[in-house]
Amino acid sequence: MIRMKTFLMLGILFFPAALLAEGERPAPKPGMQVEILREVAIQEGGRKKPFDTFARETVRTITGREKFQGFDPIELIYSWLTQTKAWEKLPILDAGFKPLQEQVGLKPTDGRVAPADLAANQEFQLFMQTVAAKQQEGASLSEIERHAASLMQRLNLFYTIASGSALTMIPQAGGHWESLEKLAERYPNLSAMQAAPTADAKIAGAVQGSLAAYFQGDAALFGQMAIMMRDLLKEQGQIVKDYPSAQDLHREIRLNTVKPFRLAWLGYALAFFLLISSLWMKGKGLYWVGMGLLALSFGVHIYGFVLRMLISGRPPVTNMYESVIWVAFGVVLFALIFEAVYRAKIYAVAAAALATLLMVVADSVPSILDPAIDPLVPVLRSNYWLTIHVLTITLSYAAFALALGVGNASLGYYIFKPQAKERIERLNYFLYRSMQVGVILLAAGTILGGVWANASWGRFWGWDPKEVWALIALLGYLAILHGRFAGWLRGFGLALGSVLAFLLVLMAWYGVNFILGVGLHSYGFSSGGATGMATFVGIELLWVGFATLRYKMLFKPARVPAMGRSG
Repeated sequence: MIRMKTFLMLGILFFPAALLAEGERPAPKPGMQVEILREVAIQEGGRKKPFDTFARETVRTITGREKFQGFDPIELIYSWLTQTKAWEKLPILDAGFKPLQEQVGLKPTDGRVAPADLAANQEFQLFMQTVAAKQQEGASLSEIERHAASLMQRLNLFYTIASGSALTMIPQAGGHWESLEKLAERYPNLSAMQAAPTADAKIAGAVQGSLAAYFQGDAALFGQMAIMMRDLLKEQGQIVKDYPSAQDLHREIRLNTVKPFRLAWLGYALAFFLLISSLWMKGKGLYWVGMGLLALSFGVHIYGFVLRMLISGRPPVTNMYESVIWVAFGVVLFALIFEAVYRAKIYAVAAAALATLLMVVADSVPSILDPAIDPLVPVLRSNYWLTIHVLTITLSYAAFALALGVGNASLGYYIFKPQAKERIERLNYFLYRSMQVGVILLAAGTILGGVWANASWGRFWGWDPKEVWALIALLGYLAILHGRFAGWLRGFGLALGSVLAFLLVLMAWYGVNFILGVGLHSYGFSSGGATGMATFVGIELLWVGFATLRYKMLFKPARVPAMGRSG
């Protein structure tokens, strides 16, 4: 039997934020069984998802991290609900973009600002008026303006969480669920023991009871109230016939907790060290162990994709995060195929290195590469075209990325082991095969994109920046392959071209969406990552420059003395 607590009868409001002592810093409360609430469903952005997913995404969006200051994401949501006044004075909003800090005079702590400070910053508010006006006019935003808009969204999200308006958890007939804020307006002061026999009143009592129990640090009562809240919400959802199945909820929670893509890159990293070590060791034992680990990690990678596809009901290539992990998948897929054919070793080494790099990037910058599963924009709501066009294009990126890895290895041999001519010739042959596969896929994907554009926008080709850069990348690789076929490019030139041409792919893949930010492909636009991308490009250009200089020095043709009179 649920114990009756005196504090439930003391007029505690639905969200008792004002009761926290001034200056007290919130901390996790021991024994709170928040895992009970993980499988509670919540409606957000047209999708019904577990509260576990909602909490993780919300905390990640606001703070830039999935777990913040030792809080479980669900407990942090509860803390924001019940201790708002304390939290709004603490630096929790991710505001790490330095040009914006300088523009509006922000003084972040560890890259974050307090909601109260941001709300009181007049320069930021004036700047946001300009941004809002441009958004209403449909004008494109600069990078600093996009970051400002994102920061404003974080501020608004924090306060909608604190008010309960973002927590649409009460199933209603017709598909539009009710928020905790609306429920609180109807039942402002109701304990679980006072609840009338109506479904809404029972839910309101359970929610208020869980909030009050959390606020008072009563772990036992919180667990009881959480169970009651979970069961009542599920029962209400079944009554209105609008609630996700337990299987769907558990599947998504499994994706959140197992984190298969993180496990995959850890496996890829270990496989890389084993495989690269096998290049200098006699025998094939270490190579086969590395290949086995690479294949096992690839299986975990596939498992993650299967979970995402079952959850979203679509191919996993609808945003930049998904495209990055898909390209990593494609790199390993092509490497395994080429290794089966050629037993080259270098394909596996390059693929393990590239897959690790791509997966680490996807896993470590969630504020830039958002892993959230969101509903599709209308233009993408065609699984047929989404599958054959986007998967084809991104698989071409994977083939070119593999060529990049092999090309860098080839340049390394030219510089440090130029006497290994047979090895260099084999590397360049493997490089050529990778580029051929990429060109075929990119050409097919570009044509299929035009067919889809004709179906969606009424024209096959419109010189949209995304279309233009895809064409530029295709022409760049075609020029390299043609140069090799015609004899204009030899081995070193082919390796050099594979590295430089991939920069065109980066522009089509990342640059259009994150730097230019214009065109009909606006559903893919975002911001951030420019420093990391510029660093990668700079390193590749320095490597190419160094390789070219060394190549000219090592392979400089002998100078023949000029004929002339002696004496």
